[in-house]
Amino acid sequence: MTTILTGPVQTGKTTTLRRVFADVPRTAGVVQPEIDGRRHLVDLATGTKRVLEAPPDAPEAAVVRVGRFAFSAEAFAWARERLRAAAAAPAGWVIVDEVGPLELRGMGLAPALDAVLECGRTAGGPHVLLVIRAPLLVEARAVLGLAEAPVVRLGDTLPGGVRLVAER
Repeated sequence: MTTILTGPVQTGKTTTLRRVFADVPRTAGVVQPEIDGRRHLVDLATGTKRVLEAPPDAPEAAVVRVGRFAFSAEAFAWARERLRAAAAAPAGWVIVDEVGPLELRGMGLAPALDAVLECGRTAGGPHVLLVIRAPLLVEARAVLGLAEAPVVRLGDTLPGGVRLVAER
């Protein structure tokens, strides 16, 4: 089953996910927190992380650009492999933070989304939780074929009784 977590940018979605799912067994996937002022990708199963922002001197072939942002192609490749591994392993939850403009254009984490969404459709498979910014929700649901997926916000309870309560 796939559920969508949505809300405005910078409202604590990623921070809440990291805190809440730290205590939920068999959680896998990736989140994109800001650590020391830089955006990272963090593997929820292992805690391993990669810097997502491309360094200013990175060769153009190693950079994925969207608007004014430059991301590391290597970090995205690593995260896609982590997501594929999560989809193939017996996880209880697979979290993808986040599905954004890059993913809607088939870039970023998109090449691994099919495997993640398919594992969520499998009987007895994991719960899949996708983080999608509110302004992209309608488009993302259409692109990913998730018109029927439930949508939750911070403060709601997910399937299995996991409550998304932000710290105050």
